[in-house]
Amino acid sequence: TDNPTSVYHKYFIVERNKNMVRRIDSIVNSKSLFIGVGAAHLPGDEGMIELLRNEGFTVRSVTSKSSNKSHKMRKKLEALYKSIPFQEEETIDDFMKVSVPGELYEMPTGKVGRMEYLCPEPINGGYYNVIRQFTLGPIFNKDPEFYQKSLDSLLYIATPGELIKKEYIEFNGYKGYNILTKTSKNAFVNYNVFFTPTEIVVLKGFGLKDYILKSGPKSFFSKLSLAPSHSNWTTVTPEFGGAEWQMKGLVTGQDLIPGLEDSGIEPFYQSYDQSTKNYYMALRYTLNDLDYIEEDSFDLAYLGEQFAERLGYDIASTDFSTNKGYANIRQELKIKDKYTDRKSSLYINLITERGQYYLMCSTTNDADGEKFFNSFKLTDYKLDQP
Repeated sequence: TDNPTSVYHKYFIVERNKNMVRRIDSIVNSKSLFIGVGAAHLPGDEGMIELLRNEGFTVRSVTSKSSNKSHKMRKKLEALYKSIPFQEEETIDDFMKVSVPGELYEMPTGKVGRMEYLCPEPINGGYYNVIRQFTLGPIFNKDPEFYQKSLDSLLYIATPGELIKKEYIEFNGYKGYNILTKTSKNAFVNYNVFFTPTEIVVLKGFGLKDYILKSGPKSFFSKLSLAPSHSNWTTVTPEFGGAEWQMKGLVTGQDLIPGLEDSGIEPFYQSYDQSTKNYYMALRYTLNDLDYIEEDSFDLAYLGEQFAERLGYDIASTDFSTNKGYANIRQELKIKDKYTDRKSSLYINLITERGQYYLMCSTTNDADGEKFFNSFKLTDYKLDQP
């Protein structure tokens, strides 16, 4: 199907179905109405047909014979293209800027380290999609070339349709692919895939026939901007505040989505120092474990153990402190004996205060690692309403 994910289906099909049915119900009681919607909005229990029936409307099918005239008219209409303005949109972590024909919506994925953005273009029947997947590559000793080769071996499986073109590209030091495919319905799909030290970025543009090859839609790729790698220190604050810290290198992150704060994803920021190849990450947790009411040191140690286990590490040492007015634990993690493909040691700092838990992780315990850990401080939350 053309729907890339269940998230896309929910917000771009089901929720729109409900909105359109509400509009229809509010208008049709006072006047007649001609309604035109795409076929994808009709079927299923959450399709417009069943939703209208649930509101008390009688819905029946009206069939007509297909004719050559109707086929010609459809082809003529599909060939029409209306040029519309494109505007620059930026991700919440300032890593990426893209040119799109409207607002770029970040969609809740429900997955830590995975972000998805969508921009529909209903006038010409196109859409634009960006997917970002954090790799934790520096922890697992996997560089961008590793992920590029992995995709290369799976390219024919990962891209549906006929492969028309595949070319190597590079932007701001990030290597990748420009891929063009053609579906069974003769629609072109364009992809750009980039590999950074910490994530994989996929851009996809799609529409009817040769839509994505036209000058306007092509600007989605040609006017792309990705922040370059560096080794500077940056002060990081989550979208709604609560804390701040410093990270060295290019910072990228996943955060709460304005308007969709209940999506279940907490802030997750990472950085990569181009000069030293060191990696830093910081995450916020909300721990609602009512089965055990323990001291802060127990909760922090538990979070550290869970984090270490997920990455394939054991706890080598633990130090508890309250010297900054809040509880925190420093832990050194050692790789499990059965693994050989990741950093031999990781260093984490866990903090709790005001019902929130923060985990900071570094691949180094040198002066930069200490500066990262010691830079953490609590701040006021940023609230739009009093």
